[in-house]
Amino acid sequence: VDATYLSPHVNMAARMEAASRQFGVAVLMTEKFVELMSPEAQCCCRKLDVVTVKGSEVSMPIYTYDTYQNQIFPQLQAPKFSDLDLDKVLIQQAEDYDTYMWE
Repeated sequence: VDATYLSPHVNMAARMEAASRQFGVAVLMTEKFVELMSPEAQCCCRKLDVVTVKGSEVSMPIYTYDTYQNQIFPQLQAPKFSDLDLDKVLIQQAEDYDTYMWE
């Protein structure tokens, strides 16, 4: 096996493993990995951030797999006395965050 083929993949796996401790999650995955998962498994994945790893100039989304499936999360609600549609606001905020040029 050619080491030049394996090296970038091993390097990325090592960076994801180290970053999992920084994000405080058990599993950290790249978007490319999540795309290979079944639709059922993808439903349990949560996007954490968009990062640029050392040695790369390309930003990429990173995900975690919510392994504790019996967790209860608080229900988000739009502010009182507001006509905001919460789903649209959250989607727009996520898109704005993803496309923001961080300095």
